Amino acid sequence: YDSNLKTLEDMRRELQKVENRKKQLIKVTEDLTAYRDAIDDGIREYKKKIIRDIEPLLHVYTAKILQQKFNGKSIFIYTDDKIDNIQLINSFDDKQDILYSMSSGQLSAVALAFLLCMNQIYGSRRACSLLLIDDPVQTIDDVNMVGFVDILRYGFADRQIFVSTHEQKFEWFLRYKYAKAGKMVRIFNMKELMLQKQ
Repeated sequence: YDSNLKTLEDMRRELQKVENRKKQLIKVTEDLTAYRDAIDDGIREYKKKIIRDIEPLLHVYTAKILQQKFNGKSIFIYTDDKIDNIQLINSFDDKQDILYSMSSGQLSAVALAFLLCMNQIYGSRRACSLLLIDDPVQTIDDVNMVGFVDILRYGFADRQIFVSTHEQKFEWFLRYKYAKAGKMVRIFNMKELMLQKQ
């Protein structure tokens, strides 16, 4: 009988230990959930800040580059409250994603505008502000190229800009537009430079 009581007492102590451990685990789970929620809130706020920072400039740059109409074609950023679904749209009336309404050339122009916005907002005011662009006119048409060059000339005067291209016509146009604005352009023909080294 004593051994049974002892066993029962041992079982109660063991049960108490398990219940205490369960309470500790519940507390750890609650703390981890709170941390996860705080991180999710921080990410959501960071996304909202980026959208607030770039959307006005994206609106302007896309209107200048996408010249299908007299006043251009601006792009808006549309998202849900949780910032889980971010879309670039033509208009808040139809909320149609530009992926389904624009040509590949227009989408390339929007990508260029987005690159310029990010560099303008987050790449300026640095000791050595640079803008590196590889073959920007490969898939955009001449009208869009004019708006793109104008943004580079006037919006990025405080930066050193490196543009690589295979298009002779774009090089001539870039040189002409920069000369008209009184800005210096240096042209490097990589093929000739590489042949000189050999």
